[in-house]
Amino acid sequence: METEQPRTPRPQRLGLGLGAVVIAGLLAAGNFVGGRLWFFSDDWNMYAYYHRGNLLEPFNGHLSLIPAGLYQLLFRTVGVTSYSPYRWLGLAALALLGFQVLRYALPRLGPWFSTVAVAAVLWNSFGSTNVLFPFLMNFSLPLACLLGIWWNLDKDQPRHDWRAGLWFAVALATSGMGLVIAVAIGVELLLRRSSARRYLPFGVPGVIWLVWWLAYRDSTEVTTNIPGALEYAARMVWGGTTALAAGWKPGGILLAVFLAGLFGTKFVVARRIDPRIAGALCAIGTFVIVTAFTRLENVPPIPPDELRYGWTVGALIVFALTSLTATRVTSSPQARAQPPGDEPHDLHRISDVANGPVEDDDLQTIKHGAVILDSELLTRLTIAATSLLVLAGGYQLVEGMNNWADGVAEAAPGLRSVIYATEAVGTDRIDSKRILPLSYVPVSAGAYLSAVQDIGSPLENATESMIGGSEDSRISADLILSDSLAYSLPADRGSESSQRCATTVEANPGSVVTTASEAAGAAGDAGGPAGPDNTAEDNTAFPTLIGAGRFAAPDSIDGWVIEPPAMLPRDERIGTSVVIPYRLESASGEPVCASD
Repeated sequence: METEQPRTPRPQRLGLGLGAVVIAGLLAAGNFVGGRLWFFSDDWNMYAYYHRGNLLEPFNGHLSLIPAGLYQLLFRTVGVTSYSPYRWLGLAALALLGFQVLRYALPRLGPWFSTVAVAAVLWNSFGSTNVLFPFLMNFSLPLACLLGIWWNLDKDQPRHDWRAGLWFAVALATSGMGLVIAVAIGVELLLRRSSARRYLPFGVPGVIWLVWWLAYRDSTEVTTNIPGALEYAARMVWGGTTALAAGWKPGGILLAVFLAGLFGTKFVVARRIDPRIAGALCAIGTFVIVTAFTRLENVPPIPPDELRYGWTVGALIVFALTSLTATRVTSSPQARAQPPGDEPHDLHRISDVANGPVEDDDLQTIKHGAVILDSELLTRLTIAATSLLVLAGGYQLVEGMNNWADGVAEAAPGLRSVIYATEAVGTDRIDSKRILPLSYVPVSAGAYLSAVQDIGSPLENATESMIGGSEDSRISADLILSDSLAYSLPADRGSESSQRCATTVEANPGSVVTTASEAAGAAGDAGGPAGPDNTAEDNTAFPTLIGAGRFAAPDSIDGWVIEPPAMLPRDERIGTSVVIPYRLESASGEPVCASD
């Protein structure tokens, strides 16, 4: 006997399909634009300090167990020869966030508006770093956890409460954003006057986090400039609305005013504070206030409309707007034709997501408190307006992604010069506490070289064209060499037949360096012609100094000089087979000679 299998309602299938296209589009764009990226900023802190254990050690003051653990997993499995797996890790976190937005929004908003919600979060105009910089999963994962918590709380069943507690544990173990999530959940449960049963699943990970904080807490400087911090927080909110307004700052102000009126109307008409919306708004307030008081005096300064901040505030605003919609009814012709007071058979009220999606037409009327979009024309206009705004934001996002990728790719050769010089000096000759110019959070030379010994060098596949960078980076690399290495007197002057003499000459590590006069003098000692005397007017001899540079020009820095005869220091083990030679130039213009 055949039985008809249950089918997914058409609106839900449409919403799932559209949401999947939005998510897949972002992943494709992020993977394409990010193809030229390399390790950047906080990646180096993960590499240097979390390549072996240390998962409970705070990073920048926060518990980062999950990001550090995921990085460590990749370190141990795929190594550091390619950056692609790390980029894919960050994109996977965004895909999870997109799925959570779609799952949470679809039953509330229907297929079209839920697709706009997913696009507003993932294609946010401020999202370039969140898309391309994998470590910023410490923002995307906690936001995904918040939606996972809400989805399970709406089920109002013990097993779903414990699942919500697991999402909360993930958020706390990812970054300081877990505390923002804690505020959102705590406010909601308090306003709902929930029983102790509902608190328990969140209390367990909360207590574990508190124990960690007491054991590992890291001091964070909090500003006493209260007016400055409040201004910073307000500008962060403005940054969030600007991010949703496709990067247009006046539009951000208009959107902020509109949102204030919308949420205010909701609370006034309903004559109560909706717990879910209150939790979402308190999450925004907590994020901007805590960030303002701990980042206002940061060095180097972080602007309040920094991209990742605006992206996060924008996402939380979308979450709050989605939660604002608690009722959805059909707008089918049959429903609209019913006389007032006669409820059609296909009228549905959604007050709990547990009821699931409603089988109705593709377009639904949306009720926001007392404001009802009961006109199909108005609904279509709203969809068109929000879609255009999202498309404009997506255009700004792609442009920002390209610009950011260009900047990071341009900096990569300079970073390779710095770590090449560090590896050339080696553990025994370098100051292990020396700070390398790799990240905003300090990375020491000792920690970097420890990671190289443990999991390999990021230079393994580097070619000569991939090493170089800006003049500042080249000088930084040469300073690492000049501050760490000493030239020694050669045991012999090498073979005369292998000498290369020129005004400017390249020499490999281990080469013997002399001047043309010294070389001629040596030949004169053997019976050949003597070279010119290198003397002052009072016949007092003075040495010829040779400027040296390996990455920068020989005269770019002070103190990077050689008094010949001398032997250039040999390199320690370097991750690449490429040999960057020394470039030597006599200060007096006399030819320089080098022999292997």
